[in-house]
Amino acid sequence: MMTQTERVLGECRTQRVAGFKYLYLEEKHVAESEVGNVMVPLMERIFEAYRQTFGAAEPPPLLAMFIDVEEKYYDLRVGFAVRPETSPLDGALMMEVPPALCAGVLVWGADVTASYAPLTAYMQAQDLAPTEGWREWYLYWEDDASPNNITLVQHVVVD
Repeated sequence: MMTQTERVLGECRTQRVAGFKYLYLEEKHVAESEVGNVMVPLMERIFEAYRQTFGAAEPPPLLAMFIDVEEKYYDLRVGFAVRPETSPLDGALMMEVPPALCAGVLVWGADVTASYAPLTAYMQAQDLAPTEGWREWYLYWEDDASPNNITLVQHVVVD
């Protein structure tokens, strides 16, 4: 049984991920040290835009993309994979994300970043070259400290 502070990582794997339409907000050129400070307001804004459009409907899993700009900087995107016919929300951007080969791992618990090193080691052992940046799918999220959170962490790799 998992304790309140325990984190569990699944087995790393590689899989082809289907393309999807992505509705998101973006903050460009964020320093690695500032990601947490930028991410929370972006999450609040995208959830508020969702509520204004869809009311009390539960939003789909949140997807954060950390696009590598240069060492220690990211373009940070926060939003949802949506149906193709979805109209943009006020102030949000839309893009078609192409299918991709991804290395990934499921994380149970609060510390998602602890999965980065094992996933990177797996990619190196499999001779998978990273591209684009990190994706974090927040499949189930209670709060920043919850051991019940479930996150899929992926890195797009060269096909």
